[in-house]
Amino acid sequence: MTYDDDMPESETLYCMEPEHVEAIVRRDVGRHALLNGVRRLGIAASGGADSTALFHLLLPLCREAGVDVTVLHFNHGLRQDADEDRRIVQSMADAAGVPCMAGAEDVAARAAAGASLEMAARQARLAFLEACASAARLDAVATGHHAGDVAETLLLRLARGAGASGLAGLRPSSQLSPTLRLVRPLLSVAGPALRGWLCQRGLVWREDATNGDASIPRNHVRHTLLPLLEGT
Repeated sequence: MTYDDDMPESETLYCMEPEHVEAIVRRDVGRHALLNGVRRLGIAASGGADSTALFHLLLPLCREAGVDVTVLHFNHGLRQDADEDRRIVQSMADAAGVPCMAGAEDVAARAAAGASLEMAARQARLAFLEACASAARLDAVATGHHAGDVAETLLLRLARGAGASGLAGLRPSSQLSPTLRLVRPLLSVAGPALRGWLCQRGLVWREDATNGDASIPRNHVRHTLLPLLEGT
């Protein structure tokens, strides 16, 4: 499989091979100007595979571009072992010599006020990222959304009856508020390729047990609906 910078976006294939991951991320960072005008970048890191790969893939590109990196870690308060996530993220940041900002919230309490657990988690996480962006004067925050998240988001929006405008997928860059610009460098890479890339380099991550909870709509799409569609 080859990846050509002149290939139309609609014909670009998702990267499925770990060997091509670095080249694809470098290509997309340049193609979508994700670091243009950025001097201070936050990298959201949960300790999971996707955000761990994001950090290790993006850090060298940031250093080449003279961009200062800060790791951002948020604890949703949903798991008793979440402190271990923070320990791993902090160790990763310390080993790279970059600062780490951490926060936490009882997302279940927020959900009890009326929002779904998934929506409450998203709201709390974005509020944390926005506060970090303001406090650390970050120009952008990078998140580890990848090709699988694009498909999941589209199917969830379809199921919720979204109109044409609501069916737009995740974008490489979006301005969520005056102080929060999100960049997503991994949208052309499949999740298994990211895990393979990590394994090839002996990089460790933590599995979030809640990712296997099929009662959460996104997990149901990921583990049940998408495999069925891929088999048709």
